[in-house]
Amino acid sequence: MRLLASNSTRATTSQTPLSWNVGTFASRTARIMALAMFGALVIQVVLLDCAFSLFFTEEKNELLASSQDPSDFQLASYQSYGFFDDISSEDWKLHQQRFQTHKDHMNDRRPDPTSNELPAMYYMSHYDPLFTCPHERRLGGLGDGPKWTCDPHRLERVARERKEKTQAGAQTSNKQQQANCLIYSIGSAGKYEWEEALAKSLMKEGQTTLQTNCEIHVFDYSKDYTKSGHSSELNIHFHQWGLKSSYDDSLPKAWNIPPKDLERLYTLPEMMAKLGHTHHTIDVLKIDCEFCEWFTYKDWLKPELKILQLLIEVHNLPTSLPNPQQNKGGRYFPVSTNLSPSQFFDDIENAGFVMYSKEPNIHPQAQGNGVEFAYIKLHPEFFKAEGATK
Repeated sequence: MRLLASNSTRATTSQTPLSWNVGTFASRTARIMALAMFGALVIQVVLLDCAFSLFFTEEKNELLASSQDPSDFQLASYQSYGFFDDISSEDWKLHQQRFQTHKDHMNDRRPDPTSNELPAMYYMSHYDPLFTCPHERRLGGLGDGPKWTCDPHRLERVARERKEKTQAGAQTSNKQQQANCLIYSIGSAGKYEWEEALAKSLMKEGQTTLQTNCEIHVFDYSKDYTKSGHSSELNIHFHQWGLKSSYDDSLPKAWNIPPKDLERLYTLPEMMAKLGHTHHTIDVLKIDCEFCEWFTYKDWLKPELKILQLLIEVHNLPTSLPNPQQNKGGRYFPVSTNLSPSQFFDDIENAGFVMYSKEPNIHPQAQGNGVEFAYIKLHPEFFKAEGATK
């Protein structure tokens, strides 16, 4: 019995390692299978992620491609004479709708001021911007003198494309060759903040001189304000000329401008002819010549002149101008009563210009009686949006 017991014990003892080995093998197999399944799952997830990434990348590329389809920008480009080449038709139609539904007057039955001595009140209640340039900039810094300018980064491209088309056309004389861009600034009093900032905005990074054919011409008859280095570095050219009207000489007579100064006054077409720019496009015309705007504006709007942006500072009202010969107690007396404010602004709009900026001059001397207006020229089709009423 002891022998049997001993054999039984030995048999039991010898079976233990076999049982353990089988269990261990099964456990390892299970772990391997689990790892394999996990690995397969990871691979599936990775493949699925790649598939989704590829799908969405292609979808994104398709969306970008469709959004960058040149045909989608044709409406804005056509109606802005090529100036805006990246505004979708959908967004452009919103600009049209905004213009077509606007009101020019707080009270349409009284479009003109009832008091000629309150210009600031008039400007607060009439004519606001009807358009927004995506990247307009106040060039020249802060204070009085700088001007809001519509997307200056576009100027050189638009003018360059215009020049290429002109050169490609037949029967083009050398006198008609357009500079890459042309800027006229009338009235400066020796201040060049806007002109210098505009020139520098056209420079590429790292440049210290304006390495384009963009010309900036500054006019002021009162004094020689030529600034050293302007011509060679920034392509800014000063002319001691003033602006006169071809149809109204009220202001020079009222202000007793001396004969020697009258000899340096020219109409805008005469200025352009003297500089060889008769057939050229003026990309930006800036007017800030103390009341001359009321007596010369019809010359700027002549159909034969091509002007793409108008930057105008108006002073007081055309029926409320300071007349040195009639000044009594600082009050304003009319120099000319042939023009109403509404006629002035309506004529500008009817010539195809849309206001994009309005900035009252709140300098203590101006007290809101002077206002900076900025306009961009658009195609007649812009003003004819279907299904809208003005």
